[in-house]
Amino acid sequence: MDKPILVLGLSPGFQRTISLSSFETGRINRAHTYREDVSGKPVNVARVINQLKQGAAQLILPLGAENQEAFTAELDKDQIAHIAISVPGYSRWCYTILDERGLEGAFPRMTELIVEEPELPAE
Repeated sequence: MDKPILVLGLSPGFQRTISLSSFETGRINRAHTYREDVSGKPVNVARVINQLKQGAAQLILPLGAENQEAFTAELDKDQIAHIAISVPGYSRWCYTILDERGLEGAFPRMTELIVEEPELPAE
C-alpha cells in the first residue's frame, strides 16, 4: 500500500453557503437554499487528493473541543482520514452569501463572513 500524503493545516472550519435571490444590507434577506460542509484549506486539499485517489490523504488538524465531534463526523461522512488535535473552544465558522441578483459573469456575487474563535494561549 502507498503511504498517504500528509495534509497539515491550522485553518479548518465549518462552512455554511447561503443562496439568496438578492442580498441587501440593512434588510431582512430570506435564503432559498443553504448547505453546510467542513472546509478550510487543509480539508479542501485532502478532499481533492481523495477524489483523485481514495484514501491517498491523511489530514492532521486542530479542532475545537466544543464542536470536534460534529466536525469529525463530517470528515468520516466524506471518507477523509484524519487525526484531530483537540484544542480548547470551538472551530471557526465561515458563512458565504451568494447573491444571485448580483451576477459577476456567470457566478453570483459572493460575500464571506468569518467568525474567528479566540486565540489559543501561548502556553
